[in-house]
Amino acid sequence: MGKAYTYKKTIKRAACAMLAAGLVFTGCPKVFLSQSILKVHAAQGYESLVKSCIDNINTFDADDENTYLTEIINGLESDEIDAANKYVEELMRQSDYYWLNLCFISDFIGNSVLWYSVKDKYVNKDNTIDKITAKNDYIKLHTRLDNGEWKELLAEEIDKASGRIDISDWRFTTEKIAEMYRYLNDLRVSDRQYYWIDSVKISDDGTYIKSVLVSAKDKYTNENNQTINKEQAGNDFDVLQKRLKNGEEIKIIEERITEGKYSVALPYNVYTVQLRDLKINKDRAGDIYNYVRYLSTKPQYFYINYILREYDEDYLAALSLTVPAEFFNEENKFDEKLSYYKYNKFNKRIADFTEQIDDSMSDLEKTLAIYEWAMRECEYDYKNFVLDTIPTESYQKEGVVYNGLAVCSGYADFMEYMLRKYKITNYIASSSDLDHAWNIVNLDGINYHLDATWDDVGKDSFWEGVYNTDYFLKSDDEITELNHYGWSETVKCDKSDSYEGYIFRNKNAKQFNYYNGYWYYICNTKTIVKSKIDGSEATDFKTFKEIIGMYIYDDYMYIATRKDVYKINMKNQSESEVIFKCDENEGFDYIDEFVLKQGKIKIDSPSNTKIFELPEIAYTPAVPVTYGDANGDGKIDSRDAVLIKKYVAGFTGFTIDLEASDVNADGKVDTRDAVKILKKIAGFDVTLGAV
Repeated sequence: MGKAYTYKKTIKRAACAMLAAGLVFTGCPKVFLSQSILKVHAAQGYESLVKSCIDNINTFDADDENTYLTEIINGLESDEIDAANKYVEELMRQSDYYWLNLCFISDFIGNSVLWYSVKDKYVNKDNTIDKITAKNDYIKLHTRLDNGEWKELLAEEIDKASGRIDISDWRFTTEKIAEMYRYLNDLRVSDRQYYWIDSVKISDDGTYIKSVLVSAKDKYTNENNQTINKEQAGNDFDVLQKRLKNGEEIKIIEERITEGKYSVALPYNVYTVQLRDLKINKDRAGDIYNYVRYLSTKPQYFYINYILREYDEDYLAALSLTVPAEFFNEENKFDEKLSYYKYNKFNKRIADFTEQIDDSMSDLEKTLAIYEWAMRECEYDYKNFVLDTIPTESYQKEGVVYNGLAVCSGYADFMEYMLRKYKITNYIASSSDLDHAWNIVNLDGINYHLDATWDDVGKDSFWEGVYNTDYFLKSDDEITELNHYGWSETVKCDKSDSYEGYIFRNKNAKQFNYYNGYWYYICNTKTIVKSKIDGSEATDFKTFKEIIGMYIYDDYMYIATRKDVYKINMKNQSESEVIFKCDENEGFDYIDEFVLKQGKIKIDSPSNTKIFELPEIAYTPAVPVTYGDANGDGKIDSRDAVLIKKYVAGFTGFTIDLEASDVNADGKVDTRDAVKILKKIAGFDVTLGAV
């Protein structure tokens, strides 16, 4: 090696500038420049110049393999550098040069400069390069690769440490990436030895794979990210497999959703729920999605808005959940109290509907009840549609519930939410051709279209309170005949002429109201009929000269004729009273519209309007569960553990909150729950309400 070049400082400064500008290889943690000159006198081409220069490198006096040293190659012209670099790449693929870490040539201040670094493990203590060992390692490596042992080799590298693993020496083309991802993703979810792996990322240069980045899960790394608790990861893997074998998949998903929401903070309002280790096949992803949508109808998950499914080959890899900004507190952190507050506000508003739903109702009956309530309570937001000023609420279920105004996506969102609430599978169909959205519902394994928007024909200005069932439970062919086309949902609705003879197929029937096992509806504008949904057990309930409208609200039926409004007690169905008479109200020659919405009765004549406030429906708000507070006194102490033990022993004569008592979330209350509470009181790091 020659002496240091006389303008060493100039080279250093220029090299730093080039590195900062990205003109020289970047991505190494540090680059220190040392330089020596090897004068090469050759009369032949660039290949012999380059090879001779590299062959004469026998020592490496630098801090580590991320430090470059340089050699100036005299005789190599600048226009030969590109070809020379390709030749360097060929050399580095050979066994004799396996000791090189990085090597390239650049035109630097008028000189052709070879930049190189040497792999740490081949630098001896006296700075000499162990080329023989490097060559032997190369031969061993490629012998194993030729034998198809790349998976074993990669696992061995991962065993050494997490982080970036350089496999550029393997010379795998990018065609191998998909197969490598499959192997790595399966490794980290199927092998307890590698359960600590959080993610993997494969990098390439467009032709060859360069490296694999392996990241560890935060819970298994120490504060300095230096060591990984692989033993704990393996134990957690074993527990997971046992729980999956016991059929706890859904419970695990719910736990992860719960755990993840507390990690969200604005401005980032999306969090990811990892599911890859549950090995959920793609064909079951729809079931998982439907379940999470169902969870959003519970108070603690009311915040769940948009759900994005992420796939990894044949598996559901993750769910990305969006949390609207309104569920964050002043510190921009998710606040579960806000989730309960908004849930209670919403459900109090629909209490007049939910109080009518009972366990004896079929899914068909619940679907019709939801459909009718949506159209009764809401009308299309035409004014804002025409002015192009549609507010956000009109696109969502909140528009239906709070404002009584929505566009098609608002109707569809409300229907989707309410059907999920009663565990009825459904989807939102949308058509960009129509700029329209509606629902598809699954009843008894068969899919049907339903479009509350187009069936709700009434508006405040005319026909208020008028709605139909023309678009209710239709097949693909039937809905197409009703001018629906181009929808996105791929499920098939292939059963036509369904429910013939059912009350909602009767063209002379309208305004269907459910009460205590029977349906009440107006038939031929004169008679209120009482029957089962399939039309059986039909009897005339009340008859008038002309009925304008009829609704049931909180054990009372309200009927409007042209001249009067009647109130009938549905509990005994004999008590009735006239609550409004046109003859006794100025400006009411006759009633032309009659509506019940937003907890009010609205009576219209051509020249006047009368509004009656109805009694508020009683609603018991949902409250967060305080796990461990078995006796409900607002605190967690030994008395809660004692109460659980008494319950397990069979004692009676006391009140116990069983949901709050199930602190280990295994679906039952036993002595293990009492023990966990005592551990919590004693200061152990345990979480109540989780496995």
